Amino acid sequence: MFNWKYALVLVEERQGKQFCEIYELHQDVRGSWTTLSKASVDSLGDIEKLYADVKSDGINRWFYDNGTFLYDPTKEIWEWEKNEAQGVL
Repeated sequence: MFNWKYALVLVEERQGKQFCEIYELHQDVRGSWTTLSKASVDSLGDIEKLYADVKSDGINRWFYDNGTFLYDPTKEIWEWEKNEAQGVL
């Protein structure tokens, strides 16, 4: 069974400000947090888990530091592409 957690992921830094989005992070078979997907928050329990995960981990910079986020205005989402030859979280 694969684990997942909520994360507050840095998607852009501009003029000294950090812009973040909430994602679900998923572990691969090695236990590394290598995949992200848009978060689904549908209940009070989800909000409590999101709060606990973000409070524990803070802002996640790994995806920002190891890839590129581009905003797609037609889908209204940030899309992430991993940089070549990068490690795992």
